[in-house]
Amino acid sequence: MIDYAAVVSPVSALPLPTSAAMVNFFMVGSERVTWELVSVREAGMCRLAISHAGGTIVEYFPTTQAALERASEIEAMMTGSSISDKAHAS
Repeated sequence: MIDYAAVVSPVSALPLPTSAAMVNFFMVGSERVTWELVSVREAGMCRLAISHAGGTIVEYFPTTQAALERASEIEAMMTGSSISDKAHAS
């Protein structure tokens, strides 16, 4: 039996690219609305950008949770549903 641990020498792998962004989308009728949440490290903030046919909404938040809550509010407003409707659908 071959002892592979003795034969194979350890090597360093290339670092994996990391991203401080999250992208998602939802549909409003036939229109796709995308949102992107980006960590702005220099400022210690999160930037939420929601792009739709009429333009882009950009807001800044102190926490990721606050930005995700706002994205949920905007989605509910644009789709005509309530946030509690979304919670019950999951």
